[in-house]
Amino acid sequence: MIEQFLILLGALALVFGLRGILLLRHRWVGVDTFYHLSEARSIRERSTEQFRQRFFLAEDYEYPPLLHYLLSRLGDGRRLQFLGPMADMANTVLLALLLTVLDSPSLVAVGLVLYAFTPYFLEASSSVSPRPFANLFLSGSMLSLLSFFLYHDWSFVFLSMLLAGLVFLTNRLTSQSLLVVLVVLAVTFISWAPVLVLGGGLLVSVALTRGKYLRVVKAHFETLRTRARVGDDYGRHLIDPVQALFNFPLLIFAPLAFVYGDALRGVGFTFVTAWSFSVIALAIVWPFGEGFRHLMNAWTPFVVLLASWSIGNLAVLVVLIAVASSLSLVKLVRMSRNVTFIVPERLSEAGHYLDEHAQPEDLILCVPKEISYALLYFTRRARVLAGSGGDPRGAEFNVAVLRRYERRGEYEKLVEIYPVEWVVDITGHDWGDKASLEFRSDSVSTWRIRR
Repeated sequence: MIEQFLILLGALALVFGLRGILLLRHRWVGVDTFYHLSEARSIRERSTEQFRQRFFLAEDYEYPPLLHYLLSRLGDGRRLQFLGPMADMANTVLLALLLTVLDSPSLVAVGLVLYAFTPYFLEASSSVSPRPFANLFLSGSMLSLLSFFLYHDWSFVFLSMLLAGLVFLTNRLTSQSLLVVLVVLAVTFISWAPVLVLGGGLLVSVALTRGKYLRVVKAHFETLRTRARVGDDYGRHLIDPVQALFNFPLLIFAPLAFVYGDALRGVGFTFVTAWSFSVIALAIVWPFGEGFRHLMNAWTPFVVLLASWSIGNLAVLVVLIAVASSLSLVKLVRMSRNVTFIVPERLSEAGHYLDEHAQPEDLILCVPKEISYALLYFTRRARVLAGSGGDPRGAEFNVAVLRRYERRGEYEKLVEIYPVEWVVDITGHDWGDKASLEFRSDSVSTWRIRR
């Protein structure tokens, strides 16, 4: 028991170190961080509608509310960025419990190390985002449902329902993963329990929001219709295999893990196989863009299969750890050099300058687009030429308009087409006689468009 506890503590330290290193070295990290912090602040200040009016198309949409509600109760500031690593550490504990429930304590150390070295989790957990929390709730719901199949105690079904409801209230894409998993499990085990979890989870989400969750569902279908037409932010519809394998490199061993991951037996093996491979299949066929993000929700059970395959085979174990750890380090280096992921500290000074000099209706072009959320967080006055991605119209505007001109470097055309008054630029783009430089702080330049 003491040995298992020490293994878990070591794994938690590794998980936090890999996911928290950039947060400890830099003040602000992550593109989506500022969107979620701004939404939470608007709830706290009762100004959600005013915040969404500051996007170019004055957006109106419903977003799963749980994360924003919780953030709004925790204040403001950069310390909230550490919630992502903490959520992934909690999921690490659930993985250890899953392996224990499966009577596979010998697999715990291997499984936790492989989970820690997953490149995509380093990025997803470094930002303030609903994804780590939704994945945590999904893992808890599945662990509870597995416990029902193993011990035939209906209290586990009710716990699974509650956690499923939290998934629905946290993240839309993870909700789709959960839906597919429950349907596959119902068919695999010829059982009504997964169906009850699905129905009960939806009732929990509707009850906790007093019916408002139904508007979230309606808005999500509208977003899916838009994504079916325009794809993700880069115009892609189906999964990019290079992107998927870089973020989840051990996926390449999936066939071997399925065939040889037989250290597990019976119900446990069937359950984790159905859970992992149903979501992997969903990621592959997902036609709405960013399908690789579904893989995050397949990874906890997939790591169990990888550990089961590698146990007793030192060569396999060395290869798995070498591949996962080396690409994790590459991921960290790339993240640290990404000027939009490591947000320039001086951007806040540009925001303060605009608070003093811009008018409330002034339109700001952010170069590149990814710093738009951060600028909205740092300034309270002007609007940005971008969509949030939550509103279908905003998502389409980002793909059909902004990305098209950004790929070509034709920012001047955006200024000609739209009534832009200000430009905040971190790329060093030469604006020539189109604009006058009003404020500069380090790599952040604030320009006033000449009309």
